[in-house]
Amino acid sequence: MRHRFITSALVVMLALSTWAKPKIERIKAKRGSSIISIHFDNPLPSAADVANKDFWIVAGEFKTGIHRYVVSSVEPCLSPADVKPPDCNAVDGYVRLHLTENVLADNTKIDLTLINNTAVINVPAFQLSKDQSGPLGTSKSKNDSDVYFSGSYTAVVDGDPVWDVDAFAGYMYPLKHGHLGKFGFYGQARTKKSDNADPNSFLDYLVWQKDIPLWNTWLGPFQTPFFNYRVAGTEFDRDGKQLNFINSPVVTLPLRFSGKISDPLAPSVTFPSMTLQFGTEFVKVEKSRVLAPEKNWYTRGLLGATFSAGYAPEKPAFDSITFSSAYQVRLPTAGEIYFDKRKAPIDRKTGKRGTTPALLGTQARHNVDSKISYNFTKYLGISFEHTYGSLPPIFTRNDHSFALGFTLTLKQTTYGRYSILRP
Repeated sequence: MRHRFITSALVVMLALSTWAKPKIERIKAKRGSSIISIHFDNPLPSAADVANKDFWIVAGEFKTGIHRYVVSSVEPCLSPADVKPPDCNAVDGYVRLHLTENVLADNTKIDLTLINNTAVINVPAFQLSKDQSGPLGTSKSKNDSDVYFSGSYTAVVDGDPVWDVDAFAGYMYPLKHGHLGKFGFYGQARTKKSDNADPNSFLDYLVWQKDIPLWNTWLGPFQTPFFNYRVAGTEFDRDGKQLNFINSPVVTLPLRFSGKISDPLAPSVTFPSMTLQFGTEFVKVEKSRVLAPEKNWYTRGLLGATFSAGYAPEKPAFDSITFSSAYQVRLPTAGEIYFDKRKAPIDRKTGKRGTTPALLGTQARHNVDSKISYNFTKYLGISFEHTYGSLPPIFTRNDHSFALGFTLTLKQTTYGRYSILRP
């Protein structure tokens, strides 16, 4: 009996050790770079199991033979306790290898092996990613900056032209390698059905962002939440007659529906993802178009959700096609300005509506923005967009409208984008 017990225990221990063996989910490397990023699936290995450079064997396959690359250092990004590289977010689950030389141009595939004291893991002959360097990708790291522009221009016979512009830009800087969060700024401009290209909704603010380590592993599709505090922000319109000062704490809960992937979204996102937002906006009216209480604070409740998915074959003239949608609702606690053309007076003689008046109200302010984008390169493309609702500071209500325009995206991968409630 005793021998059977010992044998059974050994079998169980062997099974457990096999089950707990780390699993490499995906690897990213490209020609001309000396960095290989390795993403692990749960359960994550410890830093001690991967941090030794001698544990890694990296070989490049060429048409003429094999080349051995030497690993100079290893940066783990597996848990909040790790010493992380500057662009590493908590509980990302990846390891970054630094090679003593760049991956050679005629290297076709990479063979990677991890040998530590408990396991041997081999990933044979994975394909190198396409080189995406160039004039449009000149940020210091993937998390530092973000630029997006989408615009359309429509000429109208015997009438004013119509502009539709949607743009934002920002920069986020990690504090103490990300341990204290990130701090930066963001600005947004929105013009809808205007006869010029000036923004009728402009927001700018400083942002402090920090992940909320409520859990160290995935809970179904739920990723670690993020806390965004938009401080010293302003909302103003084209002519400056409406000016609001805002502070806004918002919690963002990201969801991924294709594996336990916690990296920021790339411009050519191919797996479905969602975010949920819960927060408030504390508003102080500095200047108002109408008889709204100035110099007083009031609160807006803020709820939102985003969704994005797509297909990215990354072929010549067809990099990707993506769908994204964002919904927001603001719930003011005090009378706030809005414009609704349905409230405009009707001329009895002509039957046409006159000038839309500025009104005050506390009704919910909804806004929906959905977009299908076709990118013929990584950063350039065209988009077809549907919008409905209104945005601060003057909340001009727009009926269902559609626009076809041009898009430009630079480094659309930063978690800082969560602060603007957009996918």
